[in-house]
Amino acid sequence: MNTEVLMVYLPVDFGAGRSYGLPPLGCYYLATELKNRGRDARVLDACIEGWTVEETIDQIKKHDPAIIGISGLTPHLRSMRKVIQQLKKIGLGDRVVCGGPHFNDTQGEAMDFLGIDFAMYGECDHAFAELAERLLTGEDYSQVPNLIYRDEAGEIVTNPAGKYI
Repeated sequence: MNTEVLMVYLPVDFGAGRSYGLPPLGCYYLATELKNRGRDARVLDACIEGWTVEETIDQIKKHDPAIIGISGLTPHLRSMRKVIQQLKKIGLGDRVVCGGPHFNDTQGEAMDFLGIDFAMYGECDHAFAELAERLLTGEDYSQVPNLIYRDEAGEIVTNPAGKYI
């Protein structure tokens, strides 16, 4: 399908089956901002769908995204890690950008646990879209606000937060 940016919201625990819940508004806000900029962005809600890890990975593979945004709260970290580990096994792990309330307080702390190179913190509606643009076009991303990333030496760098909307 070749989706440019795929936003993914995961359950706290996989395999619970379909459930009723609130839509992942943060993912939808980010996807909308990208669409407003002319980019192809979609949202997968594995939580509502009740998918297993394997079903979630299959859905991600169907979209063949250039960038995978995974959002979650602190209780989601283990499920995020499971998905990221599987994405790495199939060569998609370098495309992951994580964000959500957990990163607002801990910032780069979870990057080693999750095995990721990119995360966003704070209000990122515009900042995530800017990062996506730069990653998709191969431009320098080192000054994108709200970005936490690993530099060439593998050190975690936290950029200052941008202005609130």
